[in-house]
Amino acid sequence: FNSDWKLLTTQKLRRDRIVAILQEAASRMRGTLPDSDLGQTNPFQTPDRADKAYRWAKAANEFVVAVGEPLPMPLRVFLAQSAWYRTEPDTALAKQLTSELSRDTSADTLGPAGPSILLIHARSQEKENSAVGRAAAIASYAKLLDLVTRPGFSTEISPKQRFELILQPALQVSETANAKDPPDRETQKRMAQFYATTAQVIGKHRYEKWPFAEPVQTAIDYFDKAVKLDPDQPKYYAGRGFARSRPYAYSRMPQDVLTAVHEDASDAIRLDQDKQYPGGQYLRGYVLLLESRTQNDGALRAKNL
Repeated sequence: FNSDWKLLTTQKLRRDRIVAILQEAASRMRGTLPDSDLGQTNPFQTPDRADKAYRWAKAANEFVVAVGEPLPMPLRVFLAQSAWYRTEPDTALAKQLTSELSRDTSADTLGPAGPSILLIHARSQEKENSAVGRAAAIASYAKLLDLVTRPGFSTEISPKQRFELILQPALQVSETANAKDPPDRETQKRMAQFYATTAQVIGKHRYEKWPFAEPVQTAIDYFDKAVKLDPDQPKYYAGRGFARSRPYAYSRMPQDVLTAVHEDASDAIRLDQDKQYPGGQYLRGYVLLLESRTQNDGALRAKNL
């Protein structure tokens, strides 16, 4: 700043007016995104427009920082987004601002920008290529997954979009963390959630064009990984049991599969100490029903039912 600009920062009314003008200039660089967008698209449409928004938002930031005031939230969002999407991304600033926003502000408070901020935060943390960065990225993907799966979330998201936007990159960073980083309980629980959620999505939508040769077996394998990472969750055992049984809804279930499903049901019931999760009981009833269809002895069939 030269002396004239420094003088302006000491005059609150003028300073607030200048910051408002800069905010308006930055906001005019934003385009209109479809309702289905969850942060994966450059909100400024082109890197050139992001460059301009970045310049205006950063100037506003310098104004308020000079007097020790916080940058208004809309400008923090503009600055974080434009720093990420500009021609030469300012990854460090994007990571700093999205870390602050995701830590200090709920995704609900951020409104439509919530998914974008969480996604930028996850991707900027991944670029750090460290155990700390991967753990932070996994936490952001977990927050984003929670946000988009809440009842009443404003944007309808398809199963494939949920997989491609959140679950697939979350699984990729989870695989790297699992191979390279020291075990961390909270991170492992989030990783287990990604595997289990992906398995559920695949199982419920088997006829989508998934990038897996065997979607049913992939779902079982992912539940296996969820159980290994977080073995105290009854819903993961029940989910695996249902995944194993799904191919045999209209055919005889082999004995080894039947035994495995029974074990999953027993584990789910055993772990549900508070009796808050009925999935284990439901799985047991379902597999007994399937088993009864293969029995010729009416008395035995009635006993199982």
